[in-house]
Amino acid sequence: MPKAPKEDLKKTTDKTGEAEKFSDKIERLDETLRRLDDRNLPFDESLDLFERGVSLVKEARAYLEKAEQRVTLLTREGEETDFKASEDKPRLAE
Repeated sequence: MPKAPKEDLKKTTDKTGEAEKFSDKIERLDETLRRLDDRNLPFDESLDLFERGVSLVKEARAYLEKAEQRVTLLTREGEETDFKASEDKPRLAE
């Protein structure tokens, strides 16, 4: 299984092709939710904001799934390392 490039986890690409950091997506989602809390918004604008929020949640979820896969891969690689061999070596007197 090929490893995902590191920059794929740090940034994702939105519909316009511009790279955006995960934290920026969360900030945009937070702002969208704050605007949705405004009960004076017209219905059409609320619906557009809701659609934007759902899209941001999907993008954030995809990022987190990639990050989880990477952590799992790194953890497996760590488990395959023979750490016991280094524990069996005598330690120097302190």
